[in-house]
Amino acid sequence: MRIELQPAYIIHRRAYRNTSWLLDAFTCEHGLVAMVAKGAKRPGHAWRFLLEPFKPLLLSFSGRGELMTLLAAEQGGRLHTLSGDAIYAGMYLNELLQRLLHRNDPHEALYSMYADALHELAVVHSSIEPALRRFELGLLRELGYGLQLDHNFDTDQTYYYDVEHGPVAGNSPTGNWPLVSGRCLVSLADGNFSNPEILREMKRLLRSILNHYLAGRPLKSRELFSGEMGTGRSGDV
Repeated sequence: MRIELQPAYIIHRRAYRNTSWLLDAFTCEHGLVAMVAKGAKRPGHAWRFLLEPFKPLLLSFSGRGELMTLLAAEQGGRLHTLSGDAIYAGMYLNELLQRLLHRNDPHEALYSMYADALHELAVVHSSIEPALRRFELGLLRELGYGLQLDHNFDTDQTYYYDVEHGPVAGNSPTGNWPLVSGRCLVSLADGNFSNPEILREMKRLLRSILNHYLAGRPLKSRELFSGEMGTGRSGDV
């Protein structure tokens, strides 16, 4: 198989031997693809500073099986320059994709959502929360785990959210599922991410649901962000 000039983002890379990179690339038409960038770590190589996270790229690659060989790479659009907390937020998005996507499973709508989230993180400096919650909600939907929000919720009612059955009025009989207000569920259904108090509630709910699908395995990006809180930052992803 040979793919030419595929829109993509690098979501993870690690050293391979002395001069190369192993990459996880999130591509528009082929989903998550593993590939080797031979010689890309060598001084003066054209790809040395190109194959980095958050850069829109055009990648050509070929191969059979799970691991492709990168043949060509070039910038594919306007750069998303992340700074401060937005860098950690971007790392969080990348780790979610790496952990939850199956390889070579196309998700073109999710690719567009990811690009939109990076753009929002790059240009909005007041809060990273709306971009994160919007992406988490879309990610769950695209993976077939979308929240069940097609109900007439009572904004004065408390619900618990069972991942198998959706929101149920009252307290969780086992204590295993998160409590959420009707106001929060209405905001999620409407795609309204403007209320800071509701955003905090959304974060607790979506984190609990994502943790379920991550099988409880912690995310390194969350640990990194929490480690930086001692420098004066508040909140986390």
